[in-house]
Amino acid sequence: AAGMVIVVFLSRLVAKNLFQRLTVLDNYIGKVQEGEFYDDFDVQGQDEVARIAGSFKSMTAQLNTMIQDIVATETAQKDAEMRALQAQINPHFLYNTLENLRMQCEMDEYYVISDKLYSLAKLMRYSIQKTGEPSTLGQELQALESYADLMSMRLSRPVVYKNKVEADVLYVKTPKMLLQPILENTFAHGQYAGLKKIVITVSGYRSGGYLIIKIADNGRGLTAEKREDIRRQLREERDTLTSGSIGLANVNKRLKTRYGEASGLKIYSNGKGTAVCFVIKRNDAEGVDESW
Repeated sequence: AAGMVIVVFLSRLVAKNLFQRLTVLDNYIGKVQEGEFYDDFDVQGQDEVARIAGSFKSMTAQLNTMIQDIVATETAQKDAEMRALQAQINPHFLYNTLENLRMQCEMDEYYVISDKLYSLAKLMRYSIQKTGEPSTLGQELQALESYADLMSMRLSRPVVYKNKVEADVLYVKTPKMLLQPILENTFAHGQYAGLKKIVITVSGYRSGGYLIIKIADNGRGLTAEKREDIRRQLREERDTLTSGSIGLANVNKRLKTRYGEASGLKIYSNGKGTAVCFVIKRNDAEGVDESW
């Protein structure tokens, strides 16, 4: 019995260490995606996770150098970044290594870690591939579900993801990584004390000339003062680190820039949760329903 306790304890310790280091790697990949390159990134160890981290760090260093050289020759920056990503980043190496790690976890019966590695691989594939190209709402929702699954381990409680988006809007084109900042903000600042599980409900539908997407949680909601503070920041197009609305103004500005001033974010909150609504006005000049 004592031996079993030790085995279980060591297994959980190994799994926790593995997930923590994968989280560090995932955060760094996210920073690179946003164009932030830095050298103080390090994942300790001699296993495949450490080797992936070292390889990715080396590739991003080469990528940064290449981008600077191309920009210096007055090549369009977007095209330069795209070519640099295509030339330097080989996502299949990362995906295949993560798959090897996942299969090893399956064989060692670390099934929870295996599931999280699968979600991480899907999220990485979506965030890295086809940089700069539009996505569909369906693809955004798949990435959102993977992110929610990963966060369930970080938050140490189940995250129940409910997709109530109508089928006829799944192929509507949207900017890439439009929804995830909202869910990141929700998890970072949601009031979940005392809840056994977090429920995230995503709904989407057409209403007149608009596409409505709503992301709602089951937290305790915002105070009236906090809610009005966030709405004011959306109007003023500014984010602050202490406001509890990190990234919301940025997403709101992206919507208005792409779809016009009639589009944007709306915030609703009461004692039963908080909802962030995307209101996207269709551009009739584009001529088809799927290219809003």
